[in-house]
Amino acid sequence: VNDTAWQTLTIENRGIQPLTISAVGSVNGSSGVGQVLPAVIPAMGRTDFDVYAYPTELGPFSDTLRILSNDPVKPEVKLPVAADVQNIFVIVDNEDSLNYSEYGSWFYSNAQAYGPTSRYAPLGNGAYATFTFSLETGGIYDIYEIVPTTQNAANNAHYRISAGGMLLDSLYVDQNAGSGEWVQLGQYTLPANVPVEVKVIDVGGNTQGVVLRADAIKFALVEEIIGIEDDEWLTLPQQFEFEQNYPNPFNATTHFRYALARPENVSLQVFNGLGQLVATVVNERQSPGRYDINWQADAFASGVYFARFQAGAFIKTRKLMLLK
Repeated sequence: VNDTAWQTLTIENRGIQPLTISAVGSVNGSSGVGQVLPAVIPAMGRTDFDVYAYPTELGPFSDTLRILSNDPVKPEVKLPVAADVQNIFVIVDNEDSLNYSEYGSWFYSNAQAYGPTSRYAPLGNGAYATFTFSLETGGIYDIYEIVPTTQNAANNAHYRISAGGMLLDSLYVDQNAGSGEWVQLGQYTLPANVPVEVKVIDVGGNTQGVVLRADAIKFALVEEIIGIEDDEWLTLPQQFEFEQNYPNPFNATTHFRYALARPENVSLQVFNGLGQLVATVVNERQSPGRYDINWQADAFASGVYFARFQAGAFIKTRKLMLLK
């Protein structure tokens, strides 16, 4: 959604005279071709055109291209354009040399699930494969993996999910379960413009099967985190709350949300991994209500931090991850 999809359209001229494509328009104005027109296709020749579609709403998308030419029999051809418009997603395939890498002895498989190929490594040799991508949009993402339909893959493949070199999750996956389909690894808050890494690892003796497989990883946006619009934040809270900061992990800027059920002296402090106080975000008496506080961390190094919130007798600590 709100992105441009491209597809190649090949037009053949099977006549003995040159064919001139004078214009290409669309019924809804949401598709067209990228070439400058008019374009001349020689006799018995062909030309590729770059067709684009720009959908602005989720769900089924349809338009009709009107191709106008000097063809004496059929000067106008109508071509349907259709798409299934989804929220933002990115797929990293094993064929993507810029975002996929391997360690150990890997081989091409005769089976595939996504793209033309997939990879496998014999178990017991400590092999691993890494999928890496920097997302343009920060938010909450579902991360999926896919391998070919299989019964001989690792039943205890180790997946490690990191952002900016910091571990977000570590889990074990039976690659045979749900093979051939996208299998969800989990849901994570991922920052924009920070390398996110999914590594699949042969952990050795506690894994049954013959091979470790790698094919593709999918990052699917669930919710873009851009601000606060929840209706609950417009009502007076009935209890004290201190939510997880968002985004988390974050790159330089994050938000703290908390609620006060009655007037209290509020303290919000940030400590580094050694327990040293590095920032006092709030230190004042505040009225009942809901608060959203922005914290700029440009001056701090990447790492794990802890936010300690206190309002009267209510105390809560959250773990933060700063990635640059």
